[in-house]
Amino acid sequence: MATGDIGAQIDLLTPGGSGYSITYGYDAAYGDVHIVVYHNGVTYKVSTVSIDSAGNIGAAWLATLSITGGNFTLGITHISGTVWAVVYTAIQIKIKTIDISLDGLTITELADFDTETGGFLRSLHILHISGTIYAMVNEAPTTLKLRVRTVSISNDGLTISNVALDDDAGAISPAVELNKISGSTYVVARTNTASTRLRTYTISDAGAITFLQETELDTTGGVAFGVRGVNVGGSIWAFSYAIAAGTSGRLRTIPVNADGSFGAVVDTDDTLFTNANGRTPWSVTPVGFGSDVYLYGQGNNSNARVRTVHIAADGTIGVSQDTLLLETATANYVRVYRRAGNIYVCFHAGATVQARIRSFDTETLADPAPGGALMRGSLHRIWTKQLGG
Repeated sequence: MATGDIGAQIDLLTPGGSGYSITYGYDAAYGDVHIVVYHNGVTYKVSTVSIDSAGNIGAAWLATLSITGGNFTLGITHISGTVWAVVYTAIQIKIKTIDISLDGLTITELADFDTETGGFLRSLHILHISGTIYAMVNEAPTTLKLRVRTVSISNDGLTISNVALDDDAGAISPAVELNKISGSTYVVARTNTASTRLRTYTISDAGAITFLQETELDTTGGVAFGVRGVNVGGSIWAFSYAIAAGTSGRLRTIPVNADGSFGAVVDTDDTLFTNANGRTPWSVTPVGFGSDVYLYGQGNNSNARVRTVHIAADGTIGVSQDTLLLETATANYVRVYRRAGNIYVCFHAGATVQARIRSFDTETLADPAPGGALMRGSLHRIWTKQLGG
């Protein structure tokens, strides 16, 4: 098999609870214990499930914590030890810290914090910066503009506070994502029905935020379901997003430099993510360190699938290596990550908005030996480890 060839599905778990959509699955929290966060528009849930390195999924949740009063945006990040932070929207943006036992059998609430109140909030993304400092991007209440915020969360999860705030007075931002470029430089990708834009910032280890530059990546609007970015080599990034006024998703490559400046668009492809094959690219992860193959999870109102795509380090977009159809029904939040070796796990919302967890194999370029240099794509694997996206 060639790198990027996708095998058959290994296992499937539909835990039950019609109406619940998986938003994030966290990459192997402790060995075989994985964390899943999901919602039904009213109640959020945090659950643990067993998935071993061969792709075998446990028969049921290990434990579940219910959080009432939310709408539909949430994420999770690791703090320290067994302490985790769940971020979610419930008119206000809230942070709840929890303790998840190493065996996954116990989930305990620790502390709650409201970062802000008021307005309808659809977008939320959190990333660890340094020490106790975390950055969040979201729609600002009432105005629905882009907001970048830093918060401090103590290692024991008991003390949470706001640190700094930067508001953009520009376009409404129903879909946002934050990625680290280099050092203290970060890029925010945002899309709405008018355009898709990139904004760079410096975020210091102490949480200070400084805006650098903005560029319009695309004058064609996207949709509220998100934009995903991955570093493919050097300063080159590949961003994928659904097109609002058409029937496809778009993949576009562009340089994002360490000083926050942007180069010209390198390449564009509108053929990989069509309405017939799940046009919205929900997630992306490299297929091994140093590989030019990237695994996308995609879905829409007719099907869900995973797809491997060649993207060269210079930003040239190649062919689709392989694809696996997961479901021929409405499927959203299709998020994929590497479990171990050639084994990958996919979390998504399936028919009747039921949560589904699947495992499958994909031929993967071997990782470098322990102690070897991290090759291109490693930055995104660090990102997925922080957020589970």
